[in-house]
Amino acid sequence: MSPYEHFFWNYAFFFRKPWAWKVGVGGLLPDLVYGIAFLPKLFFYRSFMEWMHDPLWDTLWNSLMARSVHSLVVWGVSLSLLWIIANRATFNHIYPFIIGWGLHILFDAFTHVSDGYAIFYPLSGIQFRAPISYWERAFHAREYFLISHTVMAVLILLWIGWKLKRFLKRSPKISSGP
Repeated sequence: MSPYEHFFWNYAFFFRKPWAWKVGVGGLLPDLVYGIAFLPKLFFYRSFMEWMHDPLWDTLWNSLMARSVHSLVVWGVSLSLLWIIANRATFNHIYPFIIGWGLHILFDAFTHVSDGYAIFYPLSGIQFRAPISYWERAFHAREYFLISHTVMAVLILLWIGWKLKRFLKRSPKISSGP
């Protein structure tokens, strides 16, 4: 999934909770490995394809950091340590970010084919190859994009309608005279 989709879908699952934005941000965290590394180079690419074929992708993909933040094992250990070490207030504050991180890993497991991570790293190097890819045309990327973005658009319109309805219910009624 692309980073904005990670944020959107993580947020969408918990949109009625006041901490839903934390789950959304937590869904972005694993991809910061790429974002931080590419940010200084971003404006110097001549085309999208040049960016996609930058050797930095492979370097980062094979890095210990990228493998770790895309591992359910590391995620589970982190969640367990947080639960053991943190006090209740700290845990409740950080927990939604951790949930977003876990959802990121699961979403990636189902939307990456040739570039999937070993989700049980470091216990196993076996990669889970998803049936679809969010970016590889040979693995239904166009269909994935169309379905994902159509559903996102519908949900955004429903959310706007819901907010508008709530706003109109709360606004004072204007009387037409004495």
